[in-house]
Amino acid sequence: MQPWPFTRTTLVASLLVGWSAAARADQPVPAATNQPTGRTTDAEDRGEIIRAPGAPPRTPIPEPVSKYLSRQYFFLHDKSSPFIENDYRPELFFSYRPRTEIRYRELQVGLQHQSNGLGEVGGVDQTADSREWNYVFGEARWGIQRDRSPREAWFYFTPGIRAWIPFAVSNDLVRYEGYFAAFADVDLRIPNHPDIGRVSARLIVRQHNIEANVFYPILARVRCWLFGQLFLGKAERLITAPDSVAHLYFGIGFQ
Repeated sequence: MQPWPFTRTTLVASLLVGWSAAARADQPVPAATNQPTGRTTDAEDRGEIIRAPGAPPRTPIPEPVSKYLSRQYFFLHDKSSPFIENDYRPELFFSYRPRTEIRYRELQVGLQHQSNGLGEVGGVDQTADSREWNYVFGEARWGIQRDRSPREAWFYFTPGIRAWIPFAVSNDLVRYEGYFAAFADVDLRIPNHPDIGRVSARLIVRQHNIEANVFYPILARVRCWLFGQLFLGKAERLITAPDSVAHLYFGIGFQ
């Protein structure tokens, strides 16, 4: 008899670091100058960039951007020593926004590498479990207009899609990872309850799996959030890509 799939609950730690190679005159004004400590401005919550005082308007041009995502998985109820797998995803892409101050409408073209970093270290040979793949991708997201008054409840919807061409793939991973992912972001903020803050959710539909995420920011200054995730399907992790799973996750993220 198969156990209930959520009995092996997994905690996911996530670290996301972003860096832009282009000097920007429209960087957001620090939230502390506009709101009490730990809160963001209304414009920032709507996904808009606050132009610094006296900064000239910027011409929309593609900008080079690099991003690094690392996830560490470990079981709550089983020995993980300390992690069951690490997932590394550096990527480099060009970002284009038709209006530079609107962050929820964007086109991207770039390159991503994904691997679990396993090999022979300290006399322990894990090369048999080493997995990696690379792809060239194009991504587009186009959110609805965010023109609500700060006194109104905000419910914003941003659909998007990413498609890729893989290369340098190990262990037939493309068979399970597929060639595209469609996603939808939903942001909700209730102004009558400012202490609740903003709740965000993302649904991702790939060829062989479905992933649902819920995010709750807890420290605005360092962009720290709690999140929960439900994953159904294949390619959850690189080592177990052929396996079809149903897992529930909890974690903390930094950006």
